[in-house]
Amino acid sequence: MDKTVRILLVEDSQDQIKLISRSFIESNKNVLLTVACDLNEAFSFLEASEPDLVITDCLLPSGSGLSLLPGEQKNSRYPVIILSSQENEQTAIEALKSGALDYIVKSDSTLSKMPDIAENALREWSIIKQRKIEDEQKEISHDSSDFKVEERMEELVQANQELKAEIEKYKKVEKQLIVDKKEADEANKAKSEFFANLSHELRTPLHAVLSYSRFGINKIDKIKKEKILGYFEKIETSAKRLEILLTDLLDLSKMESGRMVYQMHKSKIMLIIKTVVSKFHVAAYKKNQTIEIKDPDKSYCVVCDQNKIEQVISHLISNAIKFSPENEKIVISVEKSEIMENTKSIPALKVIVTDNGIGIPEKELELVFEKYIRSTKTKTGAGGKGLGLAVSYEIIKFHGGKLWAENNPEKGANFNFLLPFNQDPK
Repeated sequence: MDKTVRILLVEDSQDQIKLISRSFIESNKNVLLTVACDLNEAFSFLEASEPDLVITDCLLPSGSGLSLLPGEQKNSRYPVIILSSQENEQTAIEALKSGALDYIVKSDSTLSKMPDIAENALREWSIIKQRKIEDEQKEISHDSSDFKVEERMEELVQANQELKAEIEKYKKVEKQLIVDKKEADEANKAKSEFFANLSHELRTPLHAVLSYSRFGINKIDKIKKEKILGYFEKIETSAKRLEILLTDLLDLSKMESGRMVYQMHKSKIMLIIKTVVSKFHVAAYKKNQTIEIKDPDKSYCVVCDQNKIEQVISHLISNAIKFSPENEKIVISVEKSEIMENTKSIPALKVIVTDNGIGIPEKELELVFEKYIRSTKTKTGAGGKGLGLAVSYEIIKFHGGKLWAENNPEKGANFNFLLPFNQDPK
């Protein structure tokens, strides 16, 4: 909606007021919602202002919401929707005869869809107004002696054109609603797939922890210490996997609620990289992969939260190992660069993690950093939680930097991020 739609809501239930208000807020429609808790407040508002739409409860503490109806729809200055907690056919007929545009039985489902109901009502009201203008045009043609025909006709034609333009806007809005619904359905599908996958990701290491601990308990006096040590190592590996999953979930929750705390200090980027790489030697060894740090003796310092940057690099290296075949090399390089902010160039450090894996479809290079999204190339057989890159993106964004992916010409992909050299600790 281009212009702000003024809606008067007459309702005495605070819970239903909150539900309707939230539905309008989440719809992102250009709406100014005024709430009256009884008929006195409603009449006071209507005396001072004229809304585009009135939504009123049928039963109010101070009387019936039907008293806000004009008596006949053609005499109404604005459309009225009646809400009722009960499905009463007689009341519905009375309301519609008295000029109500619609009669809605209240439920969580119908109240949450109030933005769409209101939009349809306004569209219908525009058509009614247009018909009224057309009727007035017919009356003018039959009784031109009462007023200046030409002048009135010009006004009506102009009003008719404005109404047609408004109807056209509503049609565009309707098309956009269809697009938005499709996007919402796709997002819900992605979220459902994510939670199904996450359930599997959590259950697998948990099952391993329980299984190997049970083996150890049952065979404590029957097997060698080396075998028990193997059980403990598998339990530790699974527990670390669980810890990473839970850390990502908690971090994402904190980021979304604005509760994430950052400890910003001047740190040596090569020391951070070497610390992270040392944790992945075993994982790379199992696939006969090597992790190479180019020019490891370079000395670069940036102001950052060291633990959070370690977390970002860990996610990137973990993905590189996971999606690269056996006997391949993963390369980490660091170089000076810059971040363009408007027309200003900010000195920055660029970290690049290069793998020789399956790559990413071009249309998904940006999508992989969104929550609950995994590349179509990794949905089967390659795993992935759909959280690590989203968490990493938010961390780099907080640092005033940039994180992005790009495919290599031959095979594999580069994951790059920029960090400003100097920034005030936040």
